[in-house]
Amino acid sequence: MKRRSWIIFAAVLAAILMIALVGSWVTPSYQIEKNLHTGKINKMANYLNEKYGYSVSSSHCTYFRSEDYSYHDAFLYGTDYDIPHIAIFDYNGKYITVTDRNGFLGDDAQLEELNGLICDYFEQTLGLRPEFVELWPFSDDLSYNRILFHHYNEKLTAENIAEFMEYIWNSANDYKMLFYFRAEGDLDTQLEEITTRLYALRQYENLKSLRFYVSDMENMIVHYKTPGVHLQTAEENAREPDEGYIWGNYHVINDVEHHYPISEAAVYQVTEFNTFLRGGYCVLNRGYGAAFGNREIQEVNHFGVVDLSDRALAGYLEEMVSYGQYRGHTVLFRAGQDAAVSALTVADGTKYCWDFRWGSGPVELYTCKHGRLMELKTAYDCGYLSPEDMDQILQTHKEYFAQHHSWDYDSVFTE
Repeated sequence: MKRRSWIIFAAVLAAILMIALVGSWVTPSYQIEKNLHTGKINKMANYLNEKYGYSVSSSHCTYFRSEDYSYHDAFLYGTDYDIPHIAIFDYNGKYITVTDRNGFLGDDAQLEELNGLICDYFEQTLGLRPEFVELWPFSDDLSYNRILFHHYNEKLTAENIAEFMEYIWNSANDYKMLFYFRAEGDLDTQLEEITTRLYALRQYENLKSLRFYVSDMENMIVHYKTPGVHLQTAEENAREPDEGYIWGNYHVINDVEHHYPISEAAVYQVTEFNTFLRGGYCVLNRGYGAAFGNREIQEVNHFGVVDLSDRALAGYLEEMVSYGQYRGHTVLFRAGQDAAVSALTVADGTKYCWDFRWGSGPVELYTCKHGRLMELKTAYDCGYLSPEDMDQILQTHKEYFAQHHSWDYDSVFTE
């Protein structure tokens, strides 16, 4: 009987070990981490509860990764990891990320409302109400996320937002600020006020670039960049060497300031764009250029101001034909007065080729956006237009061609 009991005990123990082994195979690595670090997760949940009055528990944790500051060797070179303890909580339908970096807890629960508080701050200090304020670091050492997770973890309110901004003003790192305003009343009067009041910020030496944009859109398009942690596989997340993959950010879509190429791998999959009436930069002479292209610049109170509206488009339309808008670019066609049949070819390697033909020449095709005229080929080469856009532009051109020519578009001709 005793021998039988031992046999049963051994069988039960083997079954338990087998279940545990199988469980380790099917349980995601982050779930194993979560199970092993319940105490740390509870500490991070309690931090949120005390800070915001939430009721977060470890059951709300959907992702956990333990700290890793070690050197990871590789075939040719290794990497020093810089990963704090990371926990992501799904609370009331919102993802909240908490980090514990050597005892300093930080979070991004207020990232969405941070802009409103900063706009309130500038309204109080400058008497000027922006719609959005972006902080862009010239290195990875300064950003709203880095401040929230590394340096400032008090609940942000109207009473202490100035303290948060003081960290920015006193930082040893270089940065640039972009201010966005809604058009109000007389534009010239508004520009006078914006440039006068923003110029007070020149006192901060680490502010290397100060720029502004004025839009007449009722609601500007603000994109939220989803953190990579929510888009990648568990294996990909586990290979991330620093915490940047857990950071999201709010970004005003601005293709004057930034480049948004068409690609499946592009960070910003942008199809709609903001429009602006004016843009401007403060003449700080601190080593960073204006980058407003070849537009005409008007000097207003130590600022260079450019026209980004479509006012110039009306003049172009008097001498050219519009083929419609593509990603905000108005495509314009103009035929020359030469008697000879001509063509304009836009090619992309051996895969793509678009021939724009006409009965007189030379054939000219442009795009116009934000007050700037550029050749169609340049717009395509820069990634502003997709091959699908070019296909449609060529089809529109062929239809316009058929209205003015009796011969076959695809027939052989001498250029």
